[in-house]
Amino acid sequence: MENMHMELAALAVFKSLYDNDKNVYNIIWEFTKNSLAKRELREFEVSDLNSYFAEDYGFNNIPVAVFTTMLRKHKKEDIEQLNNKYYIMPRLKRELSESDAINKIEEQKAQLAPLMIELSEYIESKTQEKCSNDKITTELRAFLLDECTVGKYTDEINEFILAKQDQQEFLCTLNQIKEGFILYSGICWCEELNELGTWKNPLTLYFDMDIIFYLAGYSGEIYQTLIKELYELVQEINVVATRKSGSRIISIKYFSEERERIDHYFDIAESIVRLEKDLDPSETAMFYIVNHCETPSDVISMKANLYSLLQSMAIFEDDKSMYDNPNNWSNNIESKELIEKYGVDRESKKKVERYLKRINYISLLREGHESTNFQNCSYIMVTRNHLAAQLDGDADTLIVKKQCRRVISPEVLTSRFWFQMNKGFSRGHTLMSIDVVAQAKIIMTSQINKNISELHHNIKRSFAEGEITQDQAVRQCAELRKYCVTPDGVTREILAETCALSECSVEEMISKQEEERNNHLETLKRVENLEKRHVELEQSVKIEHERAEAESAIALENAQRIEEQKGIIQKKEEKIQTHEQDLQEKDKQIEDLQKRLREHDECEVKRKARNKVIIKWILFVTGMVVFVIGCYRESKLVTVIGGVGPIVDMVDGLFSIAARFRHK
Repeated sequence: MENMHMELAALAVFKSLYDNDKNVYNIIWEFTKNSLAKRELREFEVSDLNSYFAEDYGFNNIPVAVFTTMLRKHKKEDIEQLNNKYYIMPRLKRELSESDAINKIEEQKAQLAPLMIELSEYIESKTQEKCSNDKITTELRAFLLDECTVGKYTDEINEFILAKQDQQEFLCTLNQIKEGFILYSGICWCEELNELGTWKNPLTLYFDMDIIFYLAGYSGEIYQTLIKELYELVQEINVVATRKSGSRIISIKYFSEERERIDHYFDIAESIVRLEKDLDPSETAMFYIVNHCETPSDVISMKANLYSLLQSMAIFEDDKSMYDNPNNWSNNIESKELIEKYGVDRESKKKVERYLKRINYISLLREGHESTNFQNCSYIMVTRNHLAAQLDGDADTLIVKKQCRRVISPEVLTSRFWFQMNKGFSRGHTLMSIDVVAQAKIIMTSQINKNISELHHNIKRSFAEGEITQDQAVRQCAELRKYCVTPDGVTREILAETCALSECSVEEMISKQEEERNNHLETLKRVENLEKRHVELEQSVKIEHERAEAESAIALENAQRIEEQKGIIQKKEEKIQTHEQDLQEKDKQIEDLQKRLREHDECEVKRKARNKVIIKWILFVTGMVVFVIGCYRESKLVTVIGGVGPIVDMVDGLFSIAARFRHK
């Protein structure tokens, strides 16, 4: 366990050093200095470094050529070569005493220790048993180092990672180990580290049907992102190659048999849409196709769109025959022994035959070319199928010449391209193919779909043997569809439920759900009655409310009318008041006129009285004059006096009558 902890810590330090200095030889030199300082050596051989690295860091597969090149770069200043031995120079001795690589590794081990304790406690709480720390460490290492194994605690490790997916420090630690492993594994298969940043040799990738469906997005966003990252790296390599040589250096193809599989897959989808076949709930791609197609013509359109997508991305069918050259038959690796080994029944044997045939095609295409260098492999099949990887490993025993593996997963292929192009791992940008959370979700999805597939197969077998009725089979299959998930939607709860499922538990679950459904229907009925009563009450309240509103409206209207009447009355009162004021003013004017008339009448009376006096005086004077003249004329005096008296009386009577009339 101590060695495995050291290996994981060393990988994290490897990645940390790479972040500071992307020269891989300098990083290996730092680890070399640490091993030399630990042993206080004065001399060593290059072959010794392999055992030092294996003992100190768990690094077993670094090529001797990499060590040789690294030592050649430091030979003049730090070491001196004599025959097959390297001698440490004084300057290097001082550096060895100051080397802090071991301190960094110990720091990483200290960070890993509480994580491992927490993981052990989590697994023990889930399994209710005492767990071996060595076993847990081994399985965590297998998870982080992309070893395609399913261990005793695989589910618990994945659950643990998902439970802590929001803790950035935890994820950073695991991702750093994983990224360090990518760098380390890149060194192991790439002997010419000076050539990083370019891809020299032609390479043809063969996608299987599942990878093509991932690319199309049929199995969720995480799978689609995995393949898009790989495709984008291929495009980048081809752009560089086209600038240099004028042609693409990496091609992507698929075998004719894969096209036949795709066509058959869509034929099944069309039958499911026609309700002629049952849907296997574990087939997420089929689930996607059926859910997005309402009619058989929709299925045909989706298939046509898939082939259009492949053509637009320059992914073409390879329809040439692989068996035309008899001289190449010696490279055939198809084997009945392998079919019998992995095929337990007819269905599984067909699957083994299918993948073994594709692996054999790769072997035939290579024509026996012997090379373990990945850059020289020329042809390789890309698949995530675990069976294909197992068959490829066993096929090595059937050929004499050693070859690079014929099958590779898209995650490993992406990491190798990423290392070869010397891309590094910048902050804020992590490949989906090396993200531990995405990896945990993918593994959990595979486990869930495997459980569902086995259960679906058991249900079909039980129906065929008459153990369950058709209605029960249909209901159980329909229940299983609820657990069809892609990595995007996987949760710990779904994994726990599917792991606990069995044919009986499905039927029990259905019975329980039916009971719950019946209870739910009764509840709905009660709720419906309550809602009906509630509606009636609402209607009654509504009617009462409408009546109250009508009365309120009438009252409001009456109030408005009263207010209007009040306004009219007020206006009339104001007019009356104004009229009264006008009358008062007119009365005052009449009084003033009457007063003035009285004053005028008084003045007139006075004037007339004055005039009367004046007239009387005039008459008196006239009479006196006449009297005087009469005296002068004695003959006529008696006649005049007799005429004057009546005239005076008549004038005085006229004035008296006029005065009385004006007074009235």
